[in-house]
Amino acid sequence: MELPGRPGKALCVGRNFAEHARELGNPVPEELLWFAKLPSVLVGPEAEIRLPGWLKSRVDPETELVALIGRAVADGASQAEAAGAVAGYSLGFDLTARAVQGEDRRQGWPWTRSKNLPGFGVIGPAWVPADRLAPLAEIVLEGVVNGEVRQRASLGEMLRPPGVALAEIARWTPLEPGDVLFLGTPAGVAPVSRGDRLEARATELGTLRCRIT
Repeated sequence: MELPGRPGKALCVGRNFAEHARELGNPVPEELLWFAKLPSVLVGPEAEIRLPGWLKSRVDPETELVALIGRAVADGASQAEAAGAVAGYSLGFDLTARAVQGEDRRQGWPWTRSKNLPGFGVIGPAWVPADRLAPLAEIVLEGVVNGEVRQRASLGEMLRPPGVALAEIARWTPLEPGDVLFLGTPAGVAPVSRGDRLEARATELGTLRCRIT
């Protein structure tokens, strides 16, 4: 799968599954929590994600649904209009250097460096047109490490589905065709090590594979 050019923006929704927020000791956010990944860190399926030798932090892969924006979404768009702007969906991993993220949070810094090492955003295996998918509530998302299912949840458990998230983000920054949005991860997040093989899978969306090196 080719990425859609190089996305102009790669945005992520945080704590969009209540149990994931709680498993890390965080409150369930009352407002949409979102942040950015640098488009240059994004890679496609079967990628090898090399952890720098100097990185001492644990690294967590977060299995997610990813939306591809097909037409512009601006301030004032309704949730239905924003949902209708999604051209397709794929699977993704939002990787996080968790200890780095924790230290940055304690200092009141943004999460930028913990989310933006090379390869820390994986998308694949293909874009599936939005109108060919079953309702998201009928789709189960799984995150698998070395054959062990660690994460499993219905996409209906998302606190803010795509239209809600996109309409809110568009209040702050216009969304353009080719932008992508990672929609949050279920509970079950745990660290990985060099040599681990990762899979994200969901009915109708296939299986995304990559490896930590």
